[in-house]
Amino acid sequence: MSRTLSTPLNTAAGQPVTQPGYLIELYLPISGVARITTFGDVTWNGYSWVSTNVKVNGIGRNGAVTTNASLLFPNTDNAWSSIAFGVDDLRDARVVIYSAYADALANEADVICEFDGVGDEPMMANPPALTLKLAAAKSAVSRSPRRRISAPLFNALQPLGTQVTIGNTIYVLNRDLK
Repeated sequence: MSRTLSTPLNTAAGQPVTQPGYLIELYLPISGVARITTFGDVTWNGYSWVSTNVKVNGIGRNGAVTTNASLLFPNTDNAWSSIAFGVDDLRDARVVIYSAYADALANEADVICEFDGVGDEPMMANPPALTLKLAAAKSAVSRSPRRRISAPLFNALQPLGTQVTIGNTIYVLNRDLK
């Protein structure tokens, strides 16, 4: 598939060393949308994007995701871990990653959506860093339930042999050890 490049994108691509940067949207369940970038602070698409030293791994062109796709956040001040494990749970949070060249942000067509999926598993790494594994939305949502109910939250189980009627059907509670 051929594509005509805009003047800023053509200039950026012609540089001796060319590497796109990333614009990342994290849809946090409580705090709202966090917009971060591997560029300096920028404004794109009407939003302010804050610079951070995040690393993007395992994302290919056109949304191709490898099994080890992830975001690596520096966590020296525990800010990202407090978001991931405290205030907002990054598991199942929508993540959108765009790639662009800094000089080509003015033309919206030059910014490419590389990934639109969910955060799958946040983990702590060394040196102090937070790794957020990424997954396509379909694969993450299909694993349900994502969390288990612990004993202190759910302890009113009916005894074995109890009969439960739903409609015209009677179910007898028993233990399946498979």
